[in-house]
Amino acid sequence: TAFGQEHNFSVSGKVKQNAPYRLSIGYTNQNGVIRTNNYERFTFNGGISPKFFDNHLTVDLNLKVSYENNKKVDESVVNNALRYDPTRPVKTGSATAATDPGLGYFIWMNGNSPMAIQTDNPVAQLDLQDIRNKVTRSIGNASFNYKVHHLEDLQLNMNLGYDVLTSKYSKEVPELAGMMYTSNMKDGTGLVYDSKQNKRNYLLDLYANYSHVFNEKHNFSAMGGYGWQHFWKKFDATTFSPEGKELFSPNHYESEYYLLSFYGRLNYSYDNRYMITATLRSDASSRFAKGNRWGLFPSVALGWKISQEAFLRDSDILSDLKLRLSYGQTGQQDILNDYPYMTTFTVSYPEACYQFGDKWYNTYRPNGYDSDIKWETTETYNIGLDYGFLNNRIYGSVDYYQRHTKDLLNTIPVISGTNYSSVITTNIGEMDNKGLEFSINAVPVHTKDWKWTVGMNYTWNDSKITKLNVVDSEANFVQTGAISGTGKTVQVFMVGERPYTFYLAKQAYDDNGKPIEGQYVQPDGSVSATETKYATNKSALPESYLGFNTQLSYKNWDFAISGHGAFGNYVYNYIAADQYVQSVYSDQGNFSNILSRTKATGFQNQQLYSDYFLEKGNFFRIDNISLGYTFKKLWDQSSSLRLTFGVQNVATFTGYSGIDPEIYSGIDKEIYPRPRVFSLSANLTF
Repeated sequence: TAFGQEHNFSVSGKVKQNAPYRLSIGYTNQNGVIRTNNYERFTFNGGISPKFFDNHLTVDLNLKVSYENNKKVDESVVNNALRYDPTRPVKTGSATAATDPGLGYFIWMNGNSPMAIQTDNPVAQLDLQDIRNKVTRSIGNASFNYKVHHLEDLQLNMNLGYDVLTSKYSKEVPELAGMMYTSNMKDGTGLVYDSKQNKRNYLLDLYANYSHVFNEKHNFSAMGGYGWQHFWKKFDATTFSPEGKELFSPNHYESEYYLLSFYGRLNYSYDNRYMITATLRSDASSRFAKGNRWGLFPSVALGWKISQEAFLRDSDILSDLKLRLSYGQTGQQDILNDYPYMTTFTVSYPEACYQFGDKWYNTYRPNGYDSDIKWETTETYNIGLDYGFLNNRIYGSVDYYQRHTKDLLNTIPVISGTNYSSVITTNIGEMDNKGLEFSINAVPVHTKDWKWTVGMNYTWNDSKITKLNVVDSEANFVQTGAISGTGKTVQVFMVGERPYTFYLAKQAYDDNGKPIEGQYVQPDGSVSATETKYATNKSALPESYLGFNTQLSYKNWDFAISGHGAFGNYVYNYIAADQYVQSVYSDQGNFSNILSRTKATGFQNQQLYSDYFLEKGNFFRIDNISLGYTFKKLWDQSSSLRLTFGVQNVATFTGYSGIDPEIYSGIDKEIYPRPRVFSLSANLTF
């Protein structure tokens, strides 16, 4: 059980009559469900919105500052807790623990030397490693809105913003700690790793907006503007021994990119019944080569408010009915690499270091690149209907859309020798989407003392890869979904299939329905030991989503519940594929744990590509339940006290055998368990 606390204090008022302000401070301290894990945060928010020149000029100034101190745990500790031999003690009880390998925590030994390949003691990982991440962040914004004197239909706007972040990560492991014998050095040398990351994001927006109503029925507005954004980041890292000896050569990189935009929008409506909106954006990203930096993205939308027509205006049943049609293009350039179009070099992995004397040196390796990389563009057609009945006691919307995406951006493996590395970020092909979105909200009860509201939304989506520009050998697919080991993947992008379709070997079973180890069904129906992989037609992406919420209030009491679910997706249980084997004794002479599910397979060795470990990921989760009571008018009209009891992550209904089916990648690796949180809060207003 982990305890946490959160405190917030806010104040608002006015400086004179034309400058409202707001200030708030906050403190959070939350222990993790894994021992030694802790998160602490301090926040400050401030804002002031003065007006000048008879309210013609409005200035809005905002500042947010936060400091976070996160005492982290090693990402492998959950996996090691599953693997660790439960018959071994946590500590040895040795009288010379301070000078023994393992520092008094049990590790497997080969004579007088620790084994280099073994499962790390998870308790030792928590007690001996000090891993911290300290983040300082400041976000500021200044916006200016000027209504032009003698032409107040014209407004000039300027928006300035910044987001500056400094992150300091450190990891300290003492000499002789068990995990330092299983690291890439394997000699028990301690470790002091420090890294610092700086990020800066600066923003400038300049735009003008003109709006006017002609003859009381013609509503016209036009907007045009310019946007500029600069993103910069720098990273530095050093690795020393506890005595201050440099173990690895320092790591440093720095990168930046720019976004430029010119945009415009026209709006026209007639009699609040017929609407049209047209927009045009021209965006440039420095992440692409000069010939591909600019993208042009138009859109148009039509609306017809049918409920305002004479034949429906006085209806007692239908309170709102609006038909919407739209077409638009959007661009996407969010990738991990700021220079994907040119040759760059990066520091190699620690496992690829070279030792000269008593020091390890990082090597530099070239990154793959694509000089023709360009914007990913999505074209969307949409038809929608907004509705309301009984004075909007029942209301919602229905939308059907079709999307075509071309020049899909992704990082994919490539054939060895065709580029500088085994992966590149490039435009891989085209994809079609179609879907339906539906929402309904209702107020079944609304009296003087009682109010009950209910809401639900449902989304169905069908996606298909229609074209691939990059091929892997002679097959028209691209492998993705990496698991442990170089080149091991379990998903593909394939023409005619959904994105992130699982690509596995078809498991063979005996007459009793038990999987046969190392035997797979081949395309011709025969059974052999060949791991022939096939597209399973099962994807990590859900086919549909469901959301639900309801609120019930009676006088000063209120109760709320909300939940969400996903259906039609599959999860590859990598933890099971990796660990559900009966080989407790390793070649190195140490033992590890056997998980209970091994009894269902009887596997002696890993079967990483078996579709036996592919499971349905359908789930519905009750996210939040809260019960509150508000004490009103404590000492004056504006004073109140609200007490709330809440539960987060209440329950999950699923057939998935793993810890949590809600995994975006669809590959269940080592995950930090999602906690159930019970909270009691008090909110005093005066």
